[in-house]
Amino acid sequence: IHVIAGEMIAPDSVVVNDGEIEIVEIDKFDMYAEGYISICTFVMPEKDVEVSAIFIEYQERTENTITLFTYSSYTYGAEPDVEIEATNGKEIAVYVYADNNNGPWSTEQPTDVGTYYVKASIPATDAHTSAISGPVDFTISKATNAITGLTMADWKVGGTPSTPVLTAKFGEDTVVYTYSTEEDGEYTDTVPTEVGTYWVKAEIEGTNNYTYTSATTSFQITAESEKQEI
Repeated sequence: IHVIAGEMIAPDSVVVNDGEIEIVEIDKFDMYAEGYISICTFVMPEKDVEVSAIFIEYQERTENTITLFTYSSYTYGAEPDVEIEATNGKEIAVYVYADNNNGPWSTEQPTDVGTYYVKASIPATDAHTSAISGPVDFTISKATNAITGLTMADWKVGGTPSTPVLTAKFGEDTVVYTYSTEEDGEYTDTVPTEVGTYWVKAEIEGTNNYTYTSATTSFQITAESEKQEI
């Protein structure tokens, strides 16, 4: 039994010692970098005997090498620029990460600000061996947060107050709104109810991953229209 281009080639029958053996089943159940482990089931018709044997098949594969691997630093919320070149299989490369260059290594990509290490790994196939790069360090830096498009619709006195609307790069679900009679005045969390012009401030506290940000916009509470007498 031998291997050619990843396939096990077996004759229909062979002669071993004093009896003819027919190969009736071949199960290739696992693969290693060096080759396959196979279970072959034989029968000896003359003696009504069935035998199972385990074979380790070694297959000649192309030696694989990662020749280039770069992984850029980036800001929180962004993605790195990755460049990889290998003699084989760069399209099936996977990346493993750790917070130091000795591991332990995980396939889970880090998301928080910090310095990390990454290695590229290409698994073995029928055609080539596995390959792994050395560790490359990279940094995730704090992102600058920003609020855009803050608006608050006007409403008539006695009506239901409007709800501010905005878009934020990060932390939109943690925004806090406060109100003032002047843009640079003192803000409180009390929503105004009287006729006038007011300002709303939206604030998102900073975290380890992004900076503090705020924005303001004006709105009005207007008087009810007077009813016309007929």
